[in-house]
Amino acid sequence: MKRFVVIGHTDNAAILLKATSKTERFLERTDLLSGVVFCRANEFDQFEQDTVIDPANAFAVPHIKLRQYDSSRLLENLGVVEPLRERLTAAIERNITIERARRRGLLRCLDVD
Repeated sequence: MKRFVVIGHTDNAAILLKATSKTERFLERTDLLSGVVFCRANEFDQFEQDTVIDPANAFAVPHIKLRQYDSSRLLENLGVVEPLRERLTAAIERNITIERARRRGLLRCLDVD
């Protein structure tokens, strides 16, 4: 099952970051690793495998679509991982692939000015 991290809401959509257990690319390129959140397997209950959360892989999903997934039982809320907020903020600030305006928008989602 795919994992996403909700970092905020804007208008009528949730802002999501895609999490991936395909970590090899990031581990091989340390210049990319500093701009992502790397979670070791079971560091948080929500991630049983080593997982990378790349803030460059962010997108909006309309709330209506999320409600449809939820009512179809295609969505499972795995809870809040508050310690990720600080790590996500640092990753967004250091990510070399995110343009300035998008960076500001992502940080705003995390309530960082």
